[in-house]
Amino acid sequence: MINKDKVYNTAHETNLIERIKAGEKELFQVLIKPYLTKIKRKINISQHYDKEDVLQDVLLKVFSNINQFSFKSKFSSWLYIIVLNEIRSAYRKSLNNSKALTAYSNYVIEQSYYNDYSYESREKLARVLLKIETLDPKYKRVFTLSSEGLSIAEIAAIEGITESNCKTRIFRARNILRKE
Repeated sequence: MINKDKVYNTAHETNLIERIKAGEKELFQVLIKPYLTKIKRKINISQHYDKEDVLQDVLLKVFSNINQFSFKSKFSSWLYIIVLNEIRSAYRKSLNNSKALTAYSNYVIEQSYYNDYSYESREKLARVLLKIETLDPKYKRVFTLSSEGLSIAEIAAIEGITESNCKTRIFRARNILRKE
């Protein structure tokens, strides 16, 4: 039974989720399609892991756990919690590679889609991205979600913190990045 006071999803999204839960598994693609670009962007924030593996793990986890979605929050918030958890898991696995940050910096500098920028601009971009990578995880997560356009309320819900705490973490992350 859906608590009408807590429904944040569109009627179409709610209908799709209910139908998937009822056994129409082929509708999963329709449900997830609008989120794929954002999921891939979040996964691409760091190159410390195989992004295709992480995407596959995310989709598998969402698909296999869709019955646990209880409509108490937005589907997108529930989905992004899974995305972040899978990224964290992949990141922890990759910590054994001590050359990861350097490789990431070189990756950014060499990528063809940055060719419109001068080499110096690409180097500066790489340094900024490296700074973001080295942020304390609690600051990095909120900063990254904020830069993806999520609201303070959505970020707070995903992180399980108060909105005030969320604003503080974003502020601190920005200050840390400005200082360095």
